[in-house]
Amino acid sequence: MFVYHLQRWQHCTDRVLADLCRRFLDRDLLKALDVSHLRKDDRAILLQKVHYRLTEAGFEAELYAGLRVAVSRGYTLYQKGINLQTLTGLREISELSPLVQTLTQPLQRVWLIYPREVEFDVLAAVSQLAVTAVKPSEAQG
Repeated sequence: MFVYHLQRWQHCTDRVLADLCRRFLDRDLLKALDVSHLRKDDRAILLQKVHYRLTEAGFEAELYAGLRVAVSRGYTLYQKGINLQTLTGLREISELSPLVQTLTQPLQRVWLIYPREVEFDVLAAVSQLAVTAVKPSEAQG
């Protein structure tokens, strides 16, 4: 039933709805790029550049590109924990294993969502921002 409506909507007069339905049906989905490594200000600059390029290309920029934050809670240990026998007695596994400590930490990732039509511009802008993010002391030494 859902696909039926998507097929009909891809021919409707609302350009954005028609295009998004076509993209879904044709598997021409929006791209997602992890930009977590960029500073918050640089992410905002990147989004402005993407919106500018999309507007130039005739897209409604705010509807086709944005930043989305995905938060992962991390692995939660059993209520009683997992204890390991050591020479000094029982100890919780997260106290002994760096891997388990890493897995239990919450993780936040920031994704830039955009259409493939501006992928070259997005990758160029990300590369430029990554280069300018290097501090002068790091570049020299």
